[in-house]
Amino acid sequence: MAKKAHKFDKNPGMIMVLSYVDVLLANVIVLWLASQFFPQYLVLGNVALTATWALWLSMGALALLGTFAIPFFNEWEARRGKKLTSSDWMIGYFLVNFVGLWLITRFSGVFGLGVISWTVVAGLALGMDILQGMFMMKLEEWRTS
Repeated sequence: MAKKAHKFDKNPGMIMVLSYVDVLLANVIVLWLASQFFPQYLVLGNVALTATWALWLSMGALALLGTFAIPFFNEWEARRGKKLTSSDWMIGYFLVNFVGLWLITRFSGVFGLGVISWTVVAGLALGMDILQGMFMMKLEEWRTS
């Protein structure tokens, strides 16, 4: 039986762009909701950046880190010789989000995002991990339909 052609088979780089947009939107939603419901735990904006610019700049940087991580996960998959499970992806992306958020918040003067504790970073990373997973699963469904 012939292999079914998928969307973007002729342009697989477009998946990276769509992945970036998915991860960016998931990050922005989680951080915006956190800033609305828990303003005492994080700060968006500084003397040089408005809260909106800080939101998009910091989450754009985190989405870029997350998107750049995809080929490394694929390489890890190839070296292991078996496909990564959903749990593997979730744990990996939790770590990428945690480290990325921690680094971004260390440069709050540049990115305009500050937090009061590493536990806030862990909570944000978990929320982003869950929403990113949902968005990426929908993207994969759409891509292969």
